[in-house]
Amino acid sequence: MRALEPDSHGFAVNPLDGVRIAWEAWDPPDAERLVVFLPTWSLVHSRIWKFQVPYFAYQGMRVVTFDGRGNGRSDRPASGYTTDHFTQDTLAVLDALNIQQAAVVAHSAGGRWAIQLAAEHPERVTHLALIAPAVRFHETPESLAGFHSTPPDREGFHKYTELHWREDYPDFVNWFFATICNEPHSTKQIEDGVGWGLETTAEVLIATTNERVTPHLAELAAAVRCPALVLHGDRDEIISLDVGRAVHQSIAGSRMVV
Repeated sequence: MRALEPDSHGFAVNPLDGVRIAWEAWDPPDAERLVVFLPTWSLVHSRIWKFQVPYFAYQGMRVVTFDGRGNGRSDRPASGYTTDHFTQDTLAVLDALNIQQAAVVAHSAGGRWAIQLAAEHPERVTHLALIAPAVRFHETPESLAGFHSTPPDREGFHKYTELHWREDYPDFVNWFFATICNEPHSTKQIEDGVGWGLETTAEVLIATTNERVTPHLAELAAAVRCPALVLHGDRDEIISLDVGRAVHQSIAGSRMVV
């Protein structure tokens, strides 16, 4: 049961690799503004926006969400999880819905494809909002060495390794969402996150991590020209506040709220 059911739904097809992307849209009468909530890491799907969607729709905005490849109703390819792929997925959804321009909201990993979309297709993005963006500039394949190594134990961030995901993926998912939702009384949020996380597999998440490196992100961020907002929590235990500040400093004229 939802607070507000979508008015339409369907699939867009990425022309680069044929992957089907499931989208949903809410279309209030006479909506003059449009907001697209991008998918984040494939650990979750578009229901992560379930509180935002009815609020913005009730404010009279047209709202669009879609499941990122690897989770939800979208396809789960064995590979194809680069920022380029997610950016093209977004364009495929916009084209399928005949959307020429939209305000774009992204969270965590979604910040990477949001920045690329705004930089490479400025005519499609009117405004950009980045929430706790997992945008690490100048990351290289070598920086993933720890992810591929054998951890000394299975505690804390040592759960964030390829080996542990293959050995006990549910344990990682439970730890990850408990670490994200560190406010008191977050039982429902943790429960939702774990449920969504278990809808995909360790192999999908390993592929997303292996392919996440986007060396030119700093150049893309510098090319963003639309109004941009960066929001970041000072108690974020997954993505450091310093990461959000670096994104803010890289996008000319952006505003930051902590």
